[in-house]
Formats: sequence, C-alpha cells, structure tokens
Amino acid sequence: MNPHEYLLHLSKIEPTPSLSRENFFHVYTEEEIEGYTCATTGAVRSLDLDKLRQMKNDGTSFQCSNPFGESLIHMACRRGSLEVVEFFTKEANVDIKCRDDFGRTPMHDACWTSNPNFELIELLVTLCPELLSLTDVRGHSPLQYTRREHWPLWLSFLEKHQERFKTTC
Repeated sequence: MNPHEYLLHLSKIEPTPSLSRENFFHVYTEEEIEGYTCATTGAVRSLDLDKLRQMKNDGTSFQCSNPFGESLIHMACRRGSLEVVEFFTKEANVDIKCRDDFGRTPMHDACWTSNPNFELIELLVTLCPELLSLTDVRGHSPLQYTRREHWPLWLSFLEKHQERFKTTC
C-alpha cells in the first residue's frame, strides 16, 4: 500500500482539489510577486538563516511568490528545510496556506524531497492539517509525490502518528 492510500484508510478523508478552495489560500499581490527576488530566493536556496534574518531585520517580506504562485516556503519545503520553514512561519509570519498555479502546496513540495524530513511534515500538519488532503491539478495529493523507495518510511511514520491523522484530516 502506498502512503496516500494508507492515509485515506486511516482517516477516511476525501481528497479535495486545492484550486476549488476559495478563501482558504493566500492570494499574492503584485507587490508580493515583485518581492520574489534573486536575493530572497538565493538565501532560501542556500538555506542561509543568518542572511534571511538580516533581510527580515532590514524589512524584507518573505510573503512572496513568483508569477506562477511558487513561494519561498514552497522552495524551503522542497529542500526539506525544517529550520527555514520554522523561521518563515514563526519569525517572519509567512502564511503556509499557499499554492502554486498547479495547485501544489508546500506539503506537496515537502513530500517531494529526495530525503523525507518527518519533523518538517509534522510541523506542516500542526500548522495546517488540511494540506495533506488537498490535490493538485493532476488530482495528486502530497503523499502521492513520495518516492517509492521511501514508502516503508512513510508508512512507518503514518502508523506511528495514526491517532493524530484520524483526528486532523
């Protein structure tokens, strides 16, 4: 059984297309799209928390995305960086409820990493459990982006936290 099927079995959730959710996701303004710069993306790509903190102190807003809706928090999740995501959500007040134009959420990117970071997944579930059940334009939930070779790890993680998933999804 794959992780997506196992979560459905545990929680009895119905996957929901993220693009159908109105008034749930952050809608980026032109100013926020302009704030998605080489400097901000470079700091996230290099996972440079010192630089990110300095930028925040200098007034940089990290609630930004490219024209396709990919945000800095998407990028940090794709890199599996718990520390950067914690910085964004706890220090920089970045809204985790965001999606790109394909309906992918930060949870999709966190599940897509080359090596799963289950602490990051736990943080995302704590902040917004609904992200686990939202599907992209292809109808794929975040757990359908996990790598097959990591399925045993994902199943173990879901099994360990099954009571939580029964109540949060």
